Amino acid sequence: VYLGGTGAANKLDDYEEGDFSLTLYGLTTAGTNSGGSIGGRYTKVGRLVTCSIVVANTTLSGAVGALRMSGLPFVSNNYGNRPAIGVIRMYKQDLDSPSSGYFGPTVELLHNTNELQFAQTLDNGTWSTVQVDNQSGLYYEGTITYQTNQ
Repeated sequence: VYLGGTGAANKLDDYEEGDFSLTLYGLTTAGTNSGGSIGGRYTKVGRLVTCSIVVANTTLSGAVGALRMSGLPFVSNNYGNRPAIGVIRMYKQDLDSPSSGYFGPTVELLHNTNELQFAQTLDNGTWSTVQVDNQSGLYYEGTITYQTNQ
């Protein structure tokens, strides 16, 4: 299929969609996740990948450190070696209090990986990595779009 002309640059020759599985873990100690459902759906057009992430009613136990997820379908290749940023909402996750100047978390896909981490923004300060919250009934839902070389 050619979009907007018949030149090589206008040829759409790479379209893909599917499902993927995720693993929820702690960076220092992975721990285990169980129950519920963990995964998502993706659409890839050329080098651009959009993923919808769903972690529903899952238990995380024995994990320590920064909260991470791995298993996105393609490795990222973002501009300037910076992470791709997406949107996320969380349920039953302990976060830094908004009264201390932190705002809601974002999801970021680390450059040259298929791993997500979560960060909060501090008013007039630095980012804070969201730490593991070992408990049951965790929900994370979001979307991220990024570039890949695959």
